[in-house]
Amino acid sequence: MECFFNKAFSSSVNKLDLEILDSAYVHGDSNWYVAGVCSPYSRIYFMESGEATATAGGETIVLKPGYVYIVPTGLTFNGNCENAYTKVYFHFCINRPDGYDMFSGCGKILSLYLGEEKIREVKKLFFSENLVDTLKLKNTILEIALSLFPEENSRELASVIYSPQVQRAIDYIKENLSIQLSVKTLSDNLFVAQTTLSKHFRDEVGVNIGKYIDDIVFESAKKMLIKTDIPIQEISEKFGFCDRFYFSRRFKEKFDFTPYRYRKMNTTTFS
Repeated sequence: MECFFNKAFSSSVNKLDLEILDSAYVHGDSNWYVAGVCSPYSRIYFMESGEATATAGGETIVLKPGYVYIVPTGLTFNGNCENAYTKVYFHFCINRPDGYDMFSGCGKILSLYLGEEKIREVKKLFFSENLVDTLKLKNTILEIALSLFPEENSRELASVIYSPQVQRAIDYIKENLSIQLSVKTLSDNLFVAQTTLSKHFRDEVGVNIGKYIDDIVFESAKKMLIKTDIPIQEISEKFGFCDRFYFSRRFKEKFDFTPYRYRKMNTTTFS
């Protein structure tokens, strides 16, 4: 007997995850209006009836029945509806082994024609209480997301294998996520020289350790601001900031909005 193994598959398969943060079936009308929204997750819209409009990156798209649309994470967009529409939507993240979202960096709204029958099937699965139907729906969302994933972004993810010391560093950062983490803390806990760890991390992940920690901390904070009602003070403490004022200043420097303003803007969009 001969066995052949794929190291890339075994090292990354359990670190890839489709996370559904929110979902709903919506009867929308002219009250749906969003401006300058930029979320730490992607949105997928299954349009059932009516029309709405979305604008991003200088391009305006009419959201039509029978189509599915993805607004990638980190993309600033505007949306409105003149009359009425119905849709099923999901807020989702596909987390890469390094903790970044697969759709981060996609600069436009993505679309695909499914047909009205397929949209009705998605709606039926959404309202089902059967676990198998839930898994079918999750698989459908993942399949569509991957089919729309831009080729240029796929090339950036060609290599998914990290050296053991870099993978241990990534895992340690995720498990002990704090702005207080440092290269010294990591090297002491992983028993690796600081210079060696820093060099390999930069070469393999593409950013230095300090920026990586910054990115993961603030993306996690953004999700907490939107998806929970935890006070900003507690969020700042959770991620190791000395006080909420320092957290707010750093947050505004990074995203141009205070945490309070960011929460208010993104929790009143409803979809």
